[in-house]
Amino acid sequence: MVKLVKRLILSVATVLVATVTVLALMLQYLNWNDHRDALARWLSVAINREVTISDSLDFQLWPVTRLGVSGLRLASPADTFDVDLLELKNGVIEFDLWSLFSGIAVISRLQLDGPTLQLAVSADDQANWHFDREQPSAKLPSALPRLVVRDVLIKDARLMFTGRDPRLHKDLYLERLALTLPSGGTDSEAVLIGSLNGAPLTLEGSLKLKGDDLDATLDLSLGALAGKVDGSVNNLMDGGDADLSLDLKTPDLKNVVQMVVPRLSPRTARLL
Repeated sequence: MVKLVKRLILSVATVLVATVTVLALMLQYLNWNDHRDALARWLSVAINREVTISDSLDFQLWPVTRLGVSGLRLASPADTFDVDLLELKNGVIEFDLWSLFSGIAVISRLQLDGPTLQLAVSADDQANWHFDREQPSAKLPSALPRLVVRDVLIKDARLMFTGRDPRLHKDLYLERLALTLPSGGTDSEAVLIGSLNGAPLTLEGSLKLKGDDLDATLDLSLGALAGKVDGSVNNLMDGGDADLSLDLKTPDLKNVVQMVVPRLSPRTARLL
């Protein structure tokens, strides 16, 4: 009886190991580009949104877990919105697969070329970034995922927000965003070059890692507004808890307010 149980356990373990090995080899050596349309259709059904991958799809499991995609499009609900939620020319993400078992997603490299994200709120207060149509647009997720991104490079990106009040529409353009988390006791640089509602935007400075805390010292320039951002992000590996201070100055308050609220009324502008 004991021998029978041992043989049964050994057989089950062998089957599990063989299954995992076969799945790993399939993930590694499957030509994902040949199946990108089928995968896009599966995703469309899973999230109830139209997904298309028009150019290429690539995935490798080792030695670095890497996902690359070109020509990605994620639609908004077609019955309410006439804009896509996301378009991406090219994207590459490399991540630590084993970190997922600790509850913290660690992305070692994220590179996006030409992403366009259009957030919109309809007249009946539905938001195109919520996949649950019953969830109100103003409601944010109760808990954000525990995520650490070590190296980011984003080029030619646009983030637009269209709400029910046209005065609050936003258009953020990122010509280049480069961010690398420091390691080994050395500082790293953070650079953002772009524009907000047509006003030039730059953010440059250094980041320093102290234990599980990230110290930031950044110079900000946005139109007629200039200043510094100082502080830290504590408990970085537990999702982050920001403690930042802003020191901002401007010689033209009207210009700054019109930049944030592009369709400011003439009367309010005169008061400023």
